[in-house]
Amino acid sequence: RSAMSAHWRRRVLLKRRALAKRRARAKRDPGVAYRGYRCRRDGEAVPELDCGGAAPDARRFFDAFVKLRKPCVLRRYCAAAPLGSVAAAATARDPSAAWAASLETACGASCVRVEVAAPGERAFGRGREATVRVAGLLKECAAAAAENRACRYYLSTQELAEDDEGRPEVCGGPAAALAARADGPPLTCPLLPTLILANANVWMGAAPDAAPTKSGLHHDFHDNVLVLVCGRKTCRLWDPSLAGALRPAGALEKLHANGRAVYASSPRAAADGRDAGASRAREISDELDALREDDDAAADR
Repeated sequence: RSAMSAHWRRRVLLKRRALAKRRARAKRDPGVAYRGYRCRRDGEAVPELDCGGAAPDARRFFDAFVKLRKPCVLRRYCAAAPLGSVAAAATARDPSAAWAASLETACGASCVRVEVAAPGERAFGRGREATVRVAGLLKECAAAAAENRACRYYLSTQELAEDDEGRPEVCGGPAAALAARADGPPLTCPLLPTLILANANVWMGAAPDAAPTKSGLHHDFHDNVLVLVCGRKTCRLWDPSLAGALRPAGALEKLHANGRAVYASSPRAAADGRDAGASRAREISDELDALREDDDAAADR
């Protein structure tokens, strides 16, 4: 019995030491906590699925890619999915003209915030911004394409309005205007019916193939569905396990197993993006409300 007890004590001690080592390593390299898909080699190709007129089964797609945090390129998805005006423009004979017409109709007179490239530069994401009308942006993009030069403007994420309780809207600017129309895109992706949309945006620019414009290296906090309506876009991806080596702006506290980054500025962020403290406060508030209702019911009796 004493020998068996010593054996189990040793196993517990070894497990504790291993756990302590993992925690120490996680402090040095937050990426070790990530449990999703990891790139096997430099330059690894992203797997592709050709929809060919039929969208993939949502359940199978979730299990094969989303659940594993694995990227995927869907060919001809717009031709197979009910994406409203987005699909209509992407499958038109002239996608660029169709997309411009759709934006002009939905919000041509509205103002948007755009990134501005410095003279002689092709990079955006440097903090230079301006406010222009959507119609003016479309005109500038069309002129740049006609003259085979880079457009000096780049439409990216927009500021979001907040409701009375301080919660941000799902989308702002052109995305909100498009979604509000009868022929607008749905706010739930048909391919991901079990996921809740956190944010929707429209990105747009213009540049010749020989000298493409670039956006800065960055990461998002949620799963992404990037729909290419017209033109061409090259994405280079790094999996979250390399977060420490990529040296993101801000003090990275940790990574959740699903790859959700947590920074010192919001250290209580849960894996789904919610503030853990706020969530607990809401639970306590609900419990107190339930107790008050019980007390009122008892008083009535």
